[in-house]
Amino acid sequence: MLYPAHHKNFSLNYQQIELLLNDLSPGGRRSLLHHLEKEGYILRENLLGQSWITITGQGKRQCKRLFPAFSDHWQAWQGEWELLVFLSAPKNDPQFRYLRNLLLEERAVFLSRGVYAVPGKLSEKVLAVVESLYQRAVAVFAISEWKFGSEQEIVIEQLGLTDIIEAYSGISREIRELLENCDKNVRLTNQQKLLFIPVFDRFWENVTMDTGFARYYVPNAPTAADMLSQLQKLLFCMYADNNSLI
Repeated sequence: MLYPAHHKNFSLNYQQIELLLNDLSPGGRRSLLHHLEKEGYILRENLLGQSWITITGQGKRQCKRLFPAFSDHWQAWQGEWELLVFLSAPKNDPQFRYLRNLLLEERAVFLSRGVYAVPGKLSEKVLAVVESLYQRAVAVFAISEWKFGSEQEIVIEQLGLTDIIEAYSGISREIRELLENCDKNVRLTNQQKLLFIPVFDRFWENVTMDTGFARYYVPNAPTAADMLSQLQKLLFCMYADNNSLI
């Protein structure tokens, strides 16, 4: 089979796109692809008469902004945190409700009343809100390690990391079972191919909740990047019989 040189990481053909976006009409898929191309997130390429969709550098950066689990930051993260502590509530938010909700949306770890921890650094969004609305109402501290207290237990429980790890393990197992037939050059049945859709849906559901640093606490845990690589391998395997370019 001949594919674009970079297909292993970043390219899909239209049949694969159709499967991934099966809930959209053909017109809806065309509109979405046109929008992504216009924004500079994807390119359309042709190779020996076959059309391919390839993610651009800008598209990859946008994905990493939207999905922390794909960020390269976590590969080098060594357990640094920033703590945000509520001091005296301002008049514009007397119960810190807005700031509290914002922190929880960004998956900060609730340690105790008015104390939240964020792995790495507070986001630019949170910092901008703090600077504009909470001057002298909060304090921010950087810490490099936890001296006392069950960090792993607290973080895993607060962020639901166990559920994500278990979900990825189950998804990985199902993908491997489907790939076994491909590796033996056994063509998947249409019924087996349809199993891809619920597997991908479960991956999507979990990756949107994944903060990306579970492997720091559970080194052998599968990651979102692992899952994505396996899913793409399965996609190419499923359509190899139709998409071979000799």
